[in-house]
Amino acid sequence: MICDFIFRGISVDRIILSGRSIPVVIVYKNIRHTYLRIKPDKTLYITTSKRTKVSSIETLIKSNEIKILKTIDKTSMPLTPLMNDQILFFGVEYPAIYDPSLKKSWLFDGQTFYYKNESTKITSLKSFYAKSVIEQSTGLLEKWRPLLIKDINLNHIIIKSRWMKSQFGSCQSAKKLINMNSVLARFDIRYLETILIHELVHLRVQNHGKDFYGLLYKYLPNYDSIRKELGHLFKRIEV
Repeated sequence: MICDFIFRGISVDRIILSGRSIPVVIVYKNIRHTYLRIKPDKTLYITTSKRTKVSSIETLIKSNEIKILKTIDKTSMPLTPLMNDQILFFGVEYPAIYDPSLKKSWLFDGQTFYYKNESTKITSLKSFYAKSVIEQSTGLLEKWRPLLIKDINLNHIIIKSRWMKSQFGSCQSAKKLINMNSVLARFDIRYLETILIHELVHLRVQNHGKDFYGLLYKYLPNYDSIRKELGHLFKRIEV
């Protein structure tokens, strides 16, 4: 049972699901709908209208009980570290070795990833990933150019990469700037390719409407399944 005690628009309590006590946080806002998320600490985080009754929220939770518990159990699984004695580079494992004699912060020789400083090794890895994503994305752009140029103006495109926690890519169509998440360097290159095509299509269609998906599916008919796979992979790593 969720309490109806509210302090500054926030209600905090617990609910019993299949004999398990689950923490619940309800945030009341000036919105029309109710949204339920499960935080990494296994808390049910709900945002809803100020007019929503607690009983309605309880009904929503109970009706999704099985799904909620499954998601919480998945959340309990340990995350894969970005780096230990190995790294993942486009789906392949490579040794990661500390080498203080390096002249720069990192080096990849095609077989091994070397890093200069233990305290900044994650920063070095992210730098390596970002550089690699830009290089691979540039190559993929040239691969797809003969096909995409029929529908999309691909002149003067700028590709950048940075570490992002909430999206795989972005497109500023006016500047013709594509920003790719450098975490994509961890996974098989087909995921990078899929996200790149998604962002390139945004150069033609800025929203996610019917026209956007019509053009995207023209080039990537299996986009949805690949994007879903990537989402599952992304959830299992430390970001």
